[in-house]
Amino acid sequence: MRQCPKCGYVRGPKDDEFCGPDECPKCGTIYIKYQAYLAQKKEEEEPETEPPEDVHEAAESISQKTCSKCGESFDSHLFGLLPWNCPTCNGRYWDQQIRQKQNVFLYATLAILLVVVIGIGTLSVLSSHKRREAAQREQTEKLKIQREREADRIRAEEERAARLGTQKEQEAERIRALQEQEEMNKLIKTESLAAYNALKKIDAMMLSGSTYRNYSKVVEDARHELDKLRPYLDQSKNLGLIFDFYQEAKHLWQTKMSGDVLSLCEEYRRIIAEKEFSADPTSKDACLRSCESFSETGDKAKRRELYKTVKPCVEELQRVLWSEAAISMKAFEQRWGFP
Repeated sequence: MRQCPKCGYVRGPKDDEFCGPDECPKCGTIYIKYQAYLAQKKEEEEPETEPPEDVHEAAESISQKTCSKCGESFDSHLFGLLPWNCPTCNGRYWDQQIRQKQNVFLYATLAILLVVVIGIGTLSVLSSHKRREAAQREQTEKLKIQREREADRIRAEEERAARLGTQKEQEAERIRALQEQEEMNKLIKTESLAAYNALKKIDAMMLSGSTYRNYSKVVEDARHELDKLRPYLDQSKNLGLIFDFYQEAKHLWQTKMSGDVLSLCEEYRRIIAEKEFSADPTSKDACLRSCESFSETGDKAKRRELYKTVKPCVEELQRVLWSEAAISMKAFEQRWGFP
């Protein structure tokens, strides 16, 4: 039997079932530790002399082990020889506290190893998962790049086909435009040639001499031919300028035949003011003064005298108009290659 040095509880055999051999069942004090505490305290309180008996007892108790089954105590040197079995009962309860500590260490070691194994397995799984994800991403990127290249190739082929189609369409359009332009040039040349021939007919008639009736008819024919030409064409504009000289000469001739001297003077002044000539009529100033005097006077005799002055001036203006038409006709022939 063992008595607790702190509370005095005497330990019984049944107490070994509930607590260790070195622990008080009542207060839970560890015998060895408390005895060592008492010895240290007493040593501090008393001067150093001969070691007290309780210290020897504590040392003796420390150097002994008690079997938790039979209650027998043994020297601690037997611990190295008999680490597990009690010499009396051959039981394995005398070092239960050490076994508990060893079990705790063993379980802790196993737990740590288990945690390490689980951690390594988890890391391996995570690493494998990451490698698999990386491989999948790499494969996805490769497929994406391959699809993009294929799409670029298809788009390039489509653009090339569209470009070739556009070039073919442009070439066909250019050929069609050239054909249309060629046909238009032929038509323009045909129409221009007809108008040119009509104007040349007037010029030939003036060289051979003609009456007003024939002259008027030829001028009207030329006007009809010019009306067939498109107004925006250069040929139409140039031939129109030539025709204007013949037309003005016709109006002047028609007014002279009417016998209205006042209208003849007005027509003369209008033509002189509107038209530009390479060389003005020599009698222009004298005729303008005569026309002005004719419109101011009412004397018939004086008007007859003035008419004698105006008439040759009008005839000279007619010849100037025909001469300007001939000059313009030559310039037209040189530019457009007629006849």
